[in-house]
Order: sequence, then structure tokens, then C-alpha cells
Amino acid sequence: MSEKEKATKEFKELYNNYMAELIGDGALNEDLREAISRAKTSYRNNLKTSLEAFPESGEYMEKAQKIKEYSIDHMEELVEQTMKAVERNHGKAYLAKDAEDANRIISEIIGKEKITIVKGKSLTSEETHLRQHLQKEGHE
Repeated sequence: MSEKEKATKEFKELYNNYMAELIGDGALNEDLREAISRAKTSYRNNLKTSLEAFPESGEYMEKAQKIKEYSIDHMEELVEQTMKAVERNHGKAYLAKDAEDANRIISEIIGKEKITIVKGKSLTSEETHLRQHLQKEGHE
């Protein structure tokens, strides 16, 4: 299985788990069902209004989709370019193969001393369960 196929599969799994959780909660909670219904109606109305105000949006969405597809098809090349650019600017870039590898690299950077860590909100760190990983290692 290629890296692209693995990444796509992992994304779909995460998304499906999230949706199952959301739908499951929504089915049990009347307030949540009502909020989701209002949000959908509001979203559709706002989208319609925006597309009427900015008719070129469809063209931009198509361009964005093509960029996304290109990026997925050329991911390895783009990652290599990005890492080189970071290092040219005196940064340090790391490449992890999966969540476990990413958490291991971060642990090596942090070291063994128990410390308090402040991290920004990041979907990636949520997906890798970084907070839980660091807590298991004794960090706050």
C-alpha cells in the first residue's frame, strides 16, 4: 500500500470515527440534534449568499481542489522541498512515518527530565494523542 493510500485510509478512519461519535451523541441528545439542524440550515443559507455575492468562488474551489490533488500526488517531493527550506532557514525538520514515530521523535527532543509543556491547539497532536503520550512519560 502506498503512502498516499495509507494516509487516505487513516484520514477516512479518523473521520468516520468522529462522525460516528457525533451522530451517536446527536441521536441521544435532543438539544444537540436541534443545534446540528440549525447549523446545517445556517450553513446552507450562508453558502448560497456567499456564492451569489462571489460567483467566482466555484472557480477558486476547483483550483484549490487541483492544488490538493497535485499535493497528494507529489507529497514526497513537496515534503523534501519543505524540509530543505526549513533547514536553509536554520530550522530543524523531522519526518515521522506515523503517530507513534512522531511521538517518539517529540519525546527524544524533550528528553527525560519531567517538565511542564505548553502546546498549541493542533489537529495533528490530537490525532497522534500527543498530550496523552507526554502525560504517560510524566510530563505536565
